[in-house]
Amino acid sequence: RQTVLVGALVSSVAVFPCGYGVHLLRRDMQCKKDMLTVLENFDLDEADCTFPEDREFILRTVTEWYGSSGSFITFVQTTLREELAQQLQSNQVSAFYYFFPCLPVISVALDFLIGFIKAGIPAPWEVSFVISVVVGFGLWVSMATALLLNACHVFSAPCSSWIWDAAKTSSILLAWVLFQIAGLICSILCHMTSIWAVFAWSCSSFLLFRAFLRFDRVG
Repeated sequence: RQTVLVGALVSSVAVFPCGYGVHLLRRDMQCKKDMLTVLENFDLDEADCTFPEDREFILRTVTEWYGSSGSFITFVQTTLREELAQQLQSNQVSAFYYFFPCLPVISVALDFLIGFIKAGIPAPWEVSFVISVVVGFGLWVSMATALLLNACHVFSAPCSSWIWDAAKTSSILLAWVLFQIAGLICSILCHMTSIWAVFAWSCSSFLLFRAFLRFDRVG
């Protein structure tokens, strides 16, 4: 119990720096949204230049290349915006990267497994532990990571006050942590119940993760 308590406290402290990372993710994703919004509302007549001769040169060049300023505005608002939107969509986070957060889980699980082997724990119990924690909880952590990134995408808009903005980031981070804790509890309970519960838990985690990837919005 003391080892578990110390581990929980250390993990809790280690989570705090993640808050700044979540804030940066929200800001980056909002910048992408803002870029598409600016292109959609682009108006050449509202563009400013430091020197009047620069503005005249730009307008003359636009007219030579696109025929008129209206044609250029239409190109920016439609064709250019759609191309950038498609590029952002194609740059979605690969499912492969969602598995990176599982590495610490696997490392800790293998450390426990070595201890179980040295202690002479029965093999079925060890297999149940590996499937429940490494497979089931590992997939759950991957899904938690995917949910975190998508939450940053959905709730990327900044608040009027930095206090509310920090509260939004903290809420996302807290939900991410609680989601993983819930998965860890389910993993341990299934491991202590039966091998069939372990298989059901692992399969459920896999199916939920696969289903979630179909609705992945991060780009």
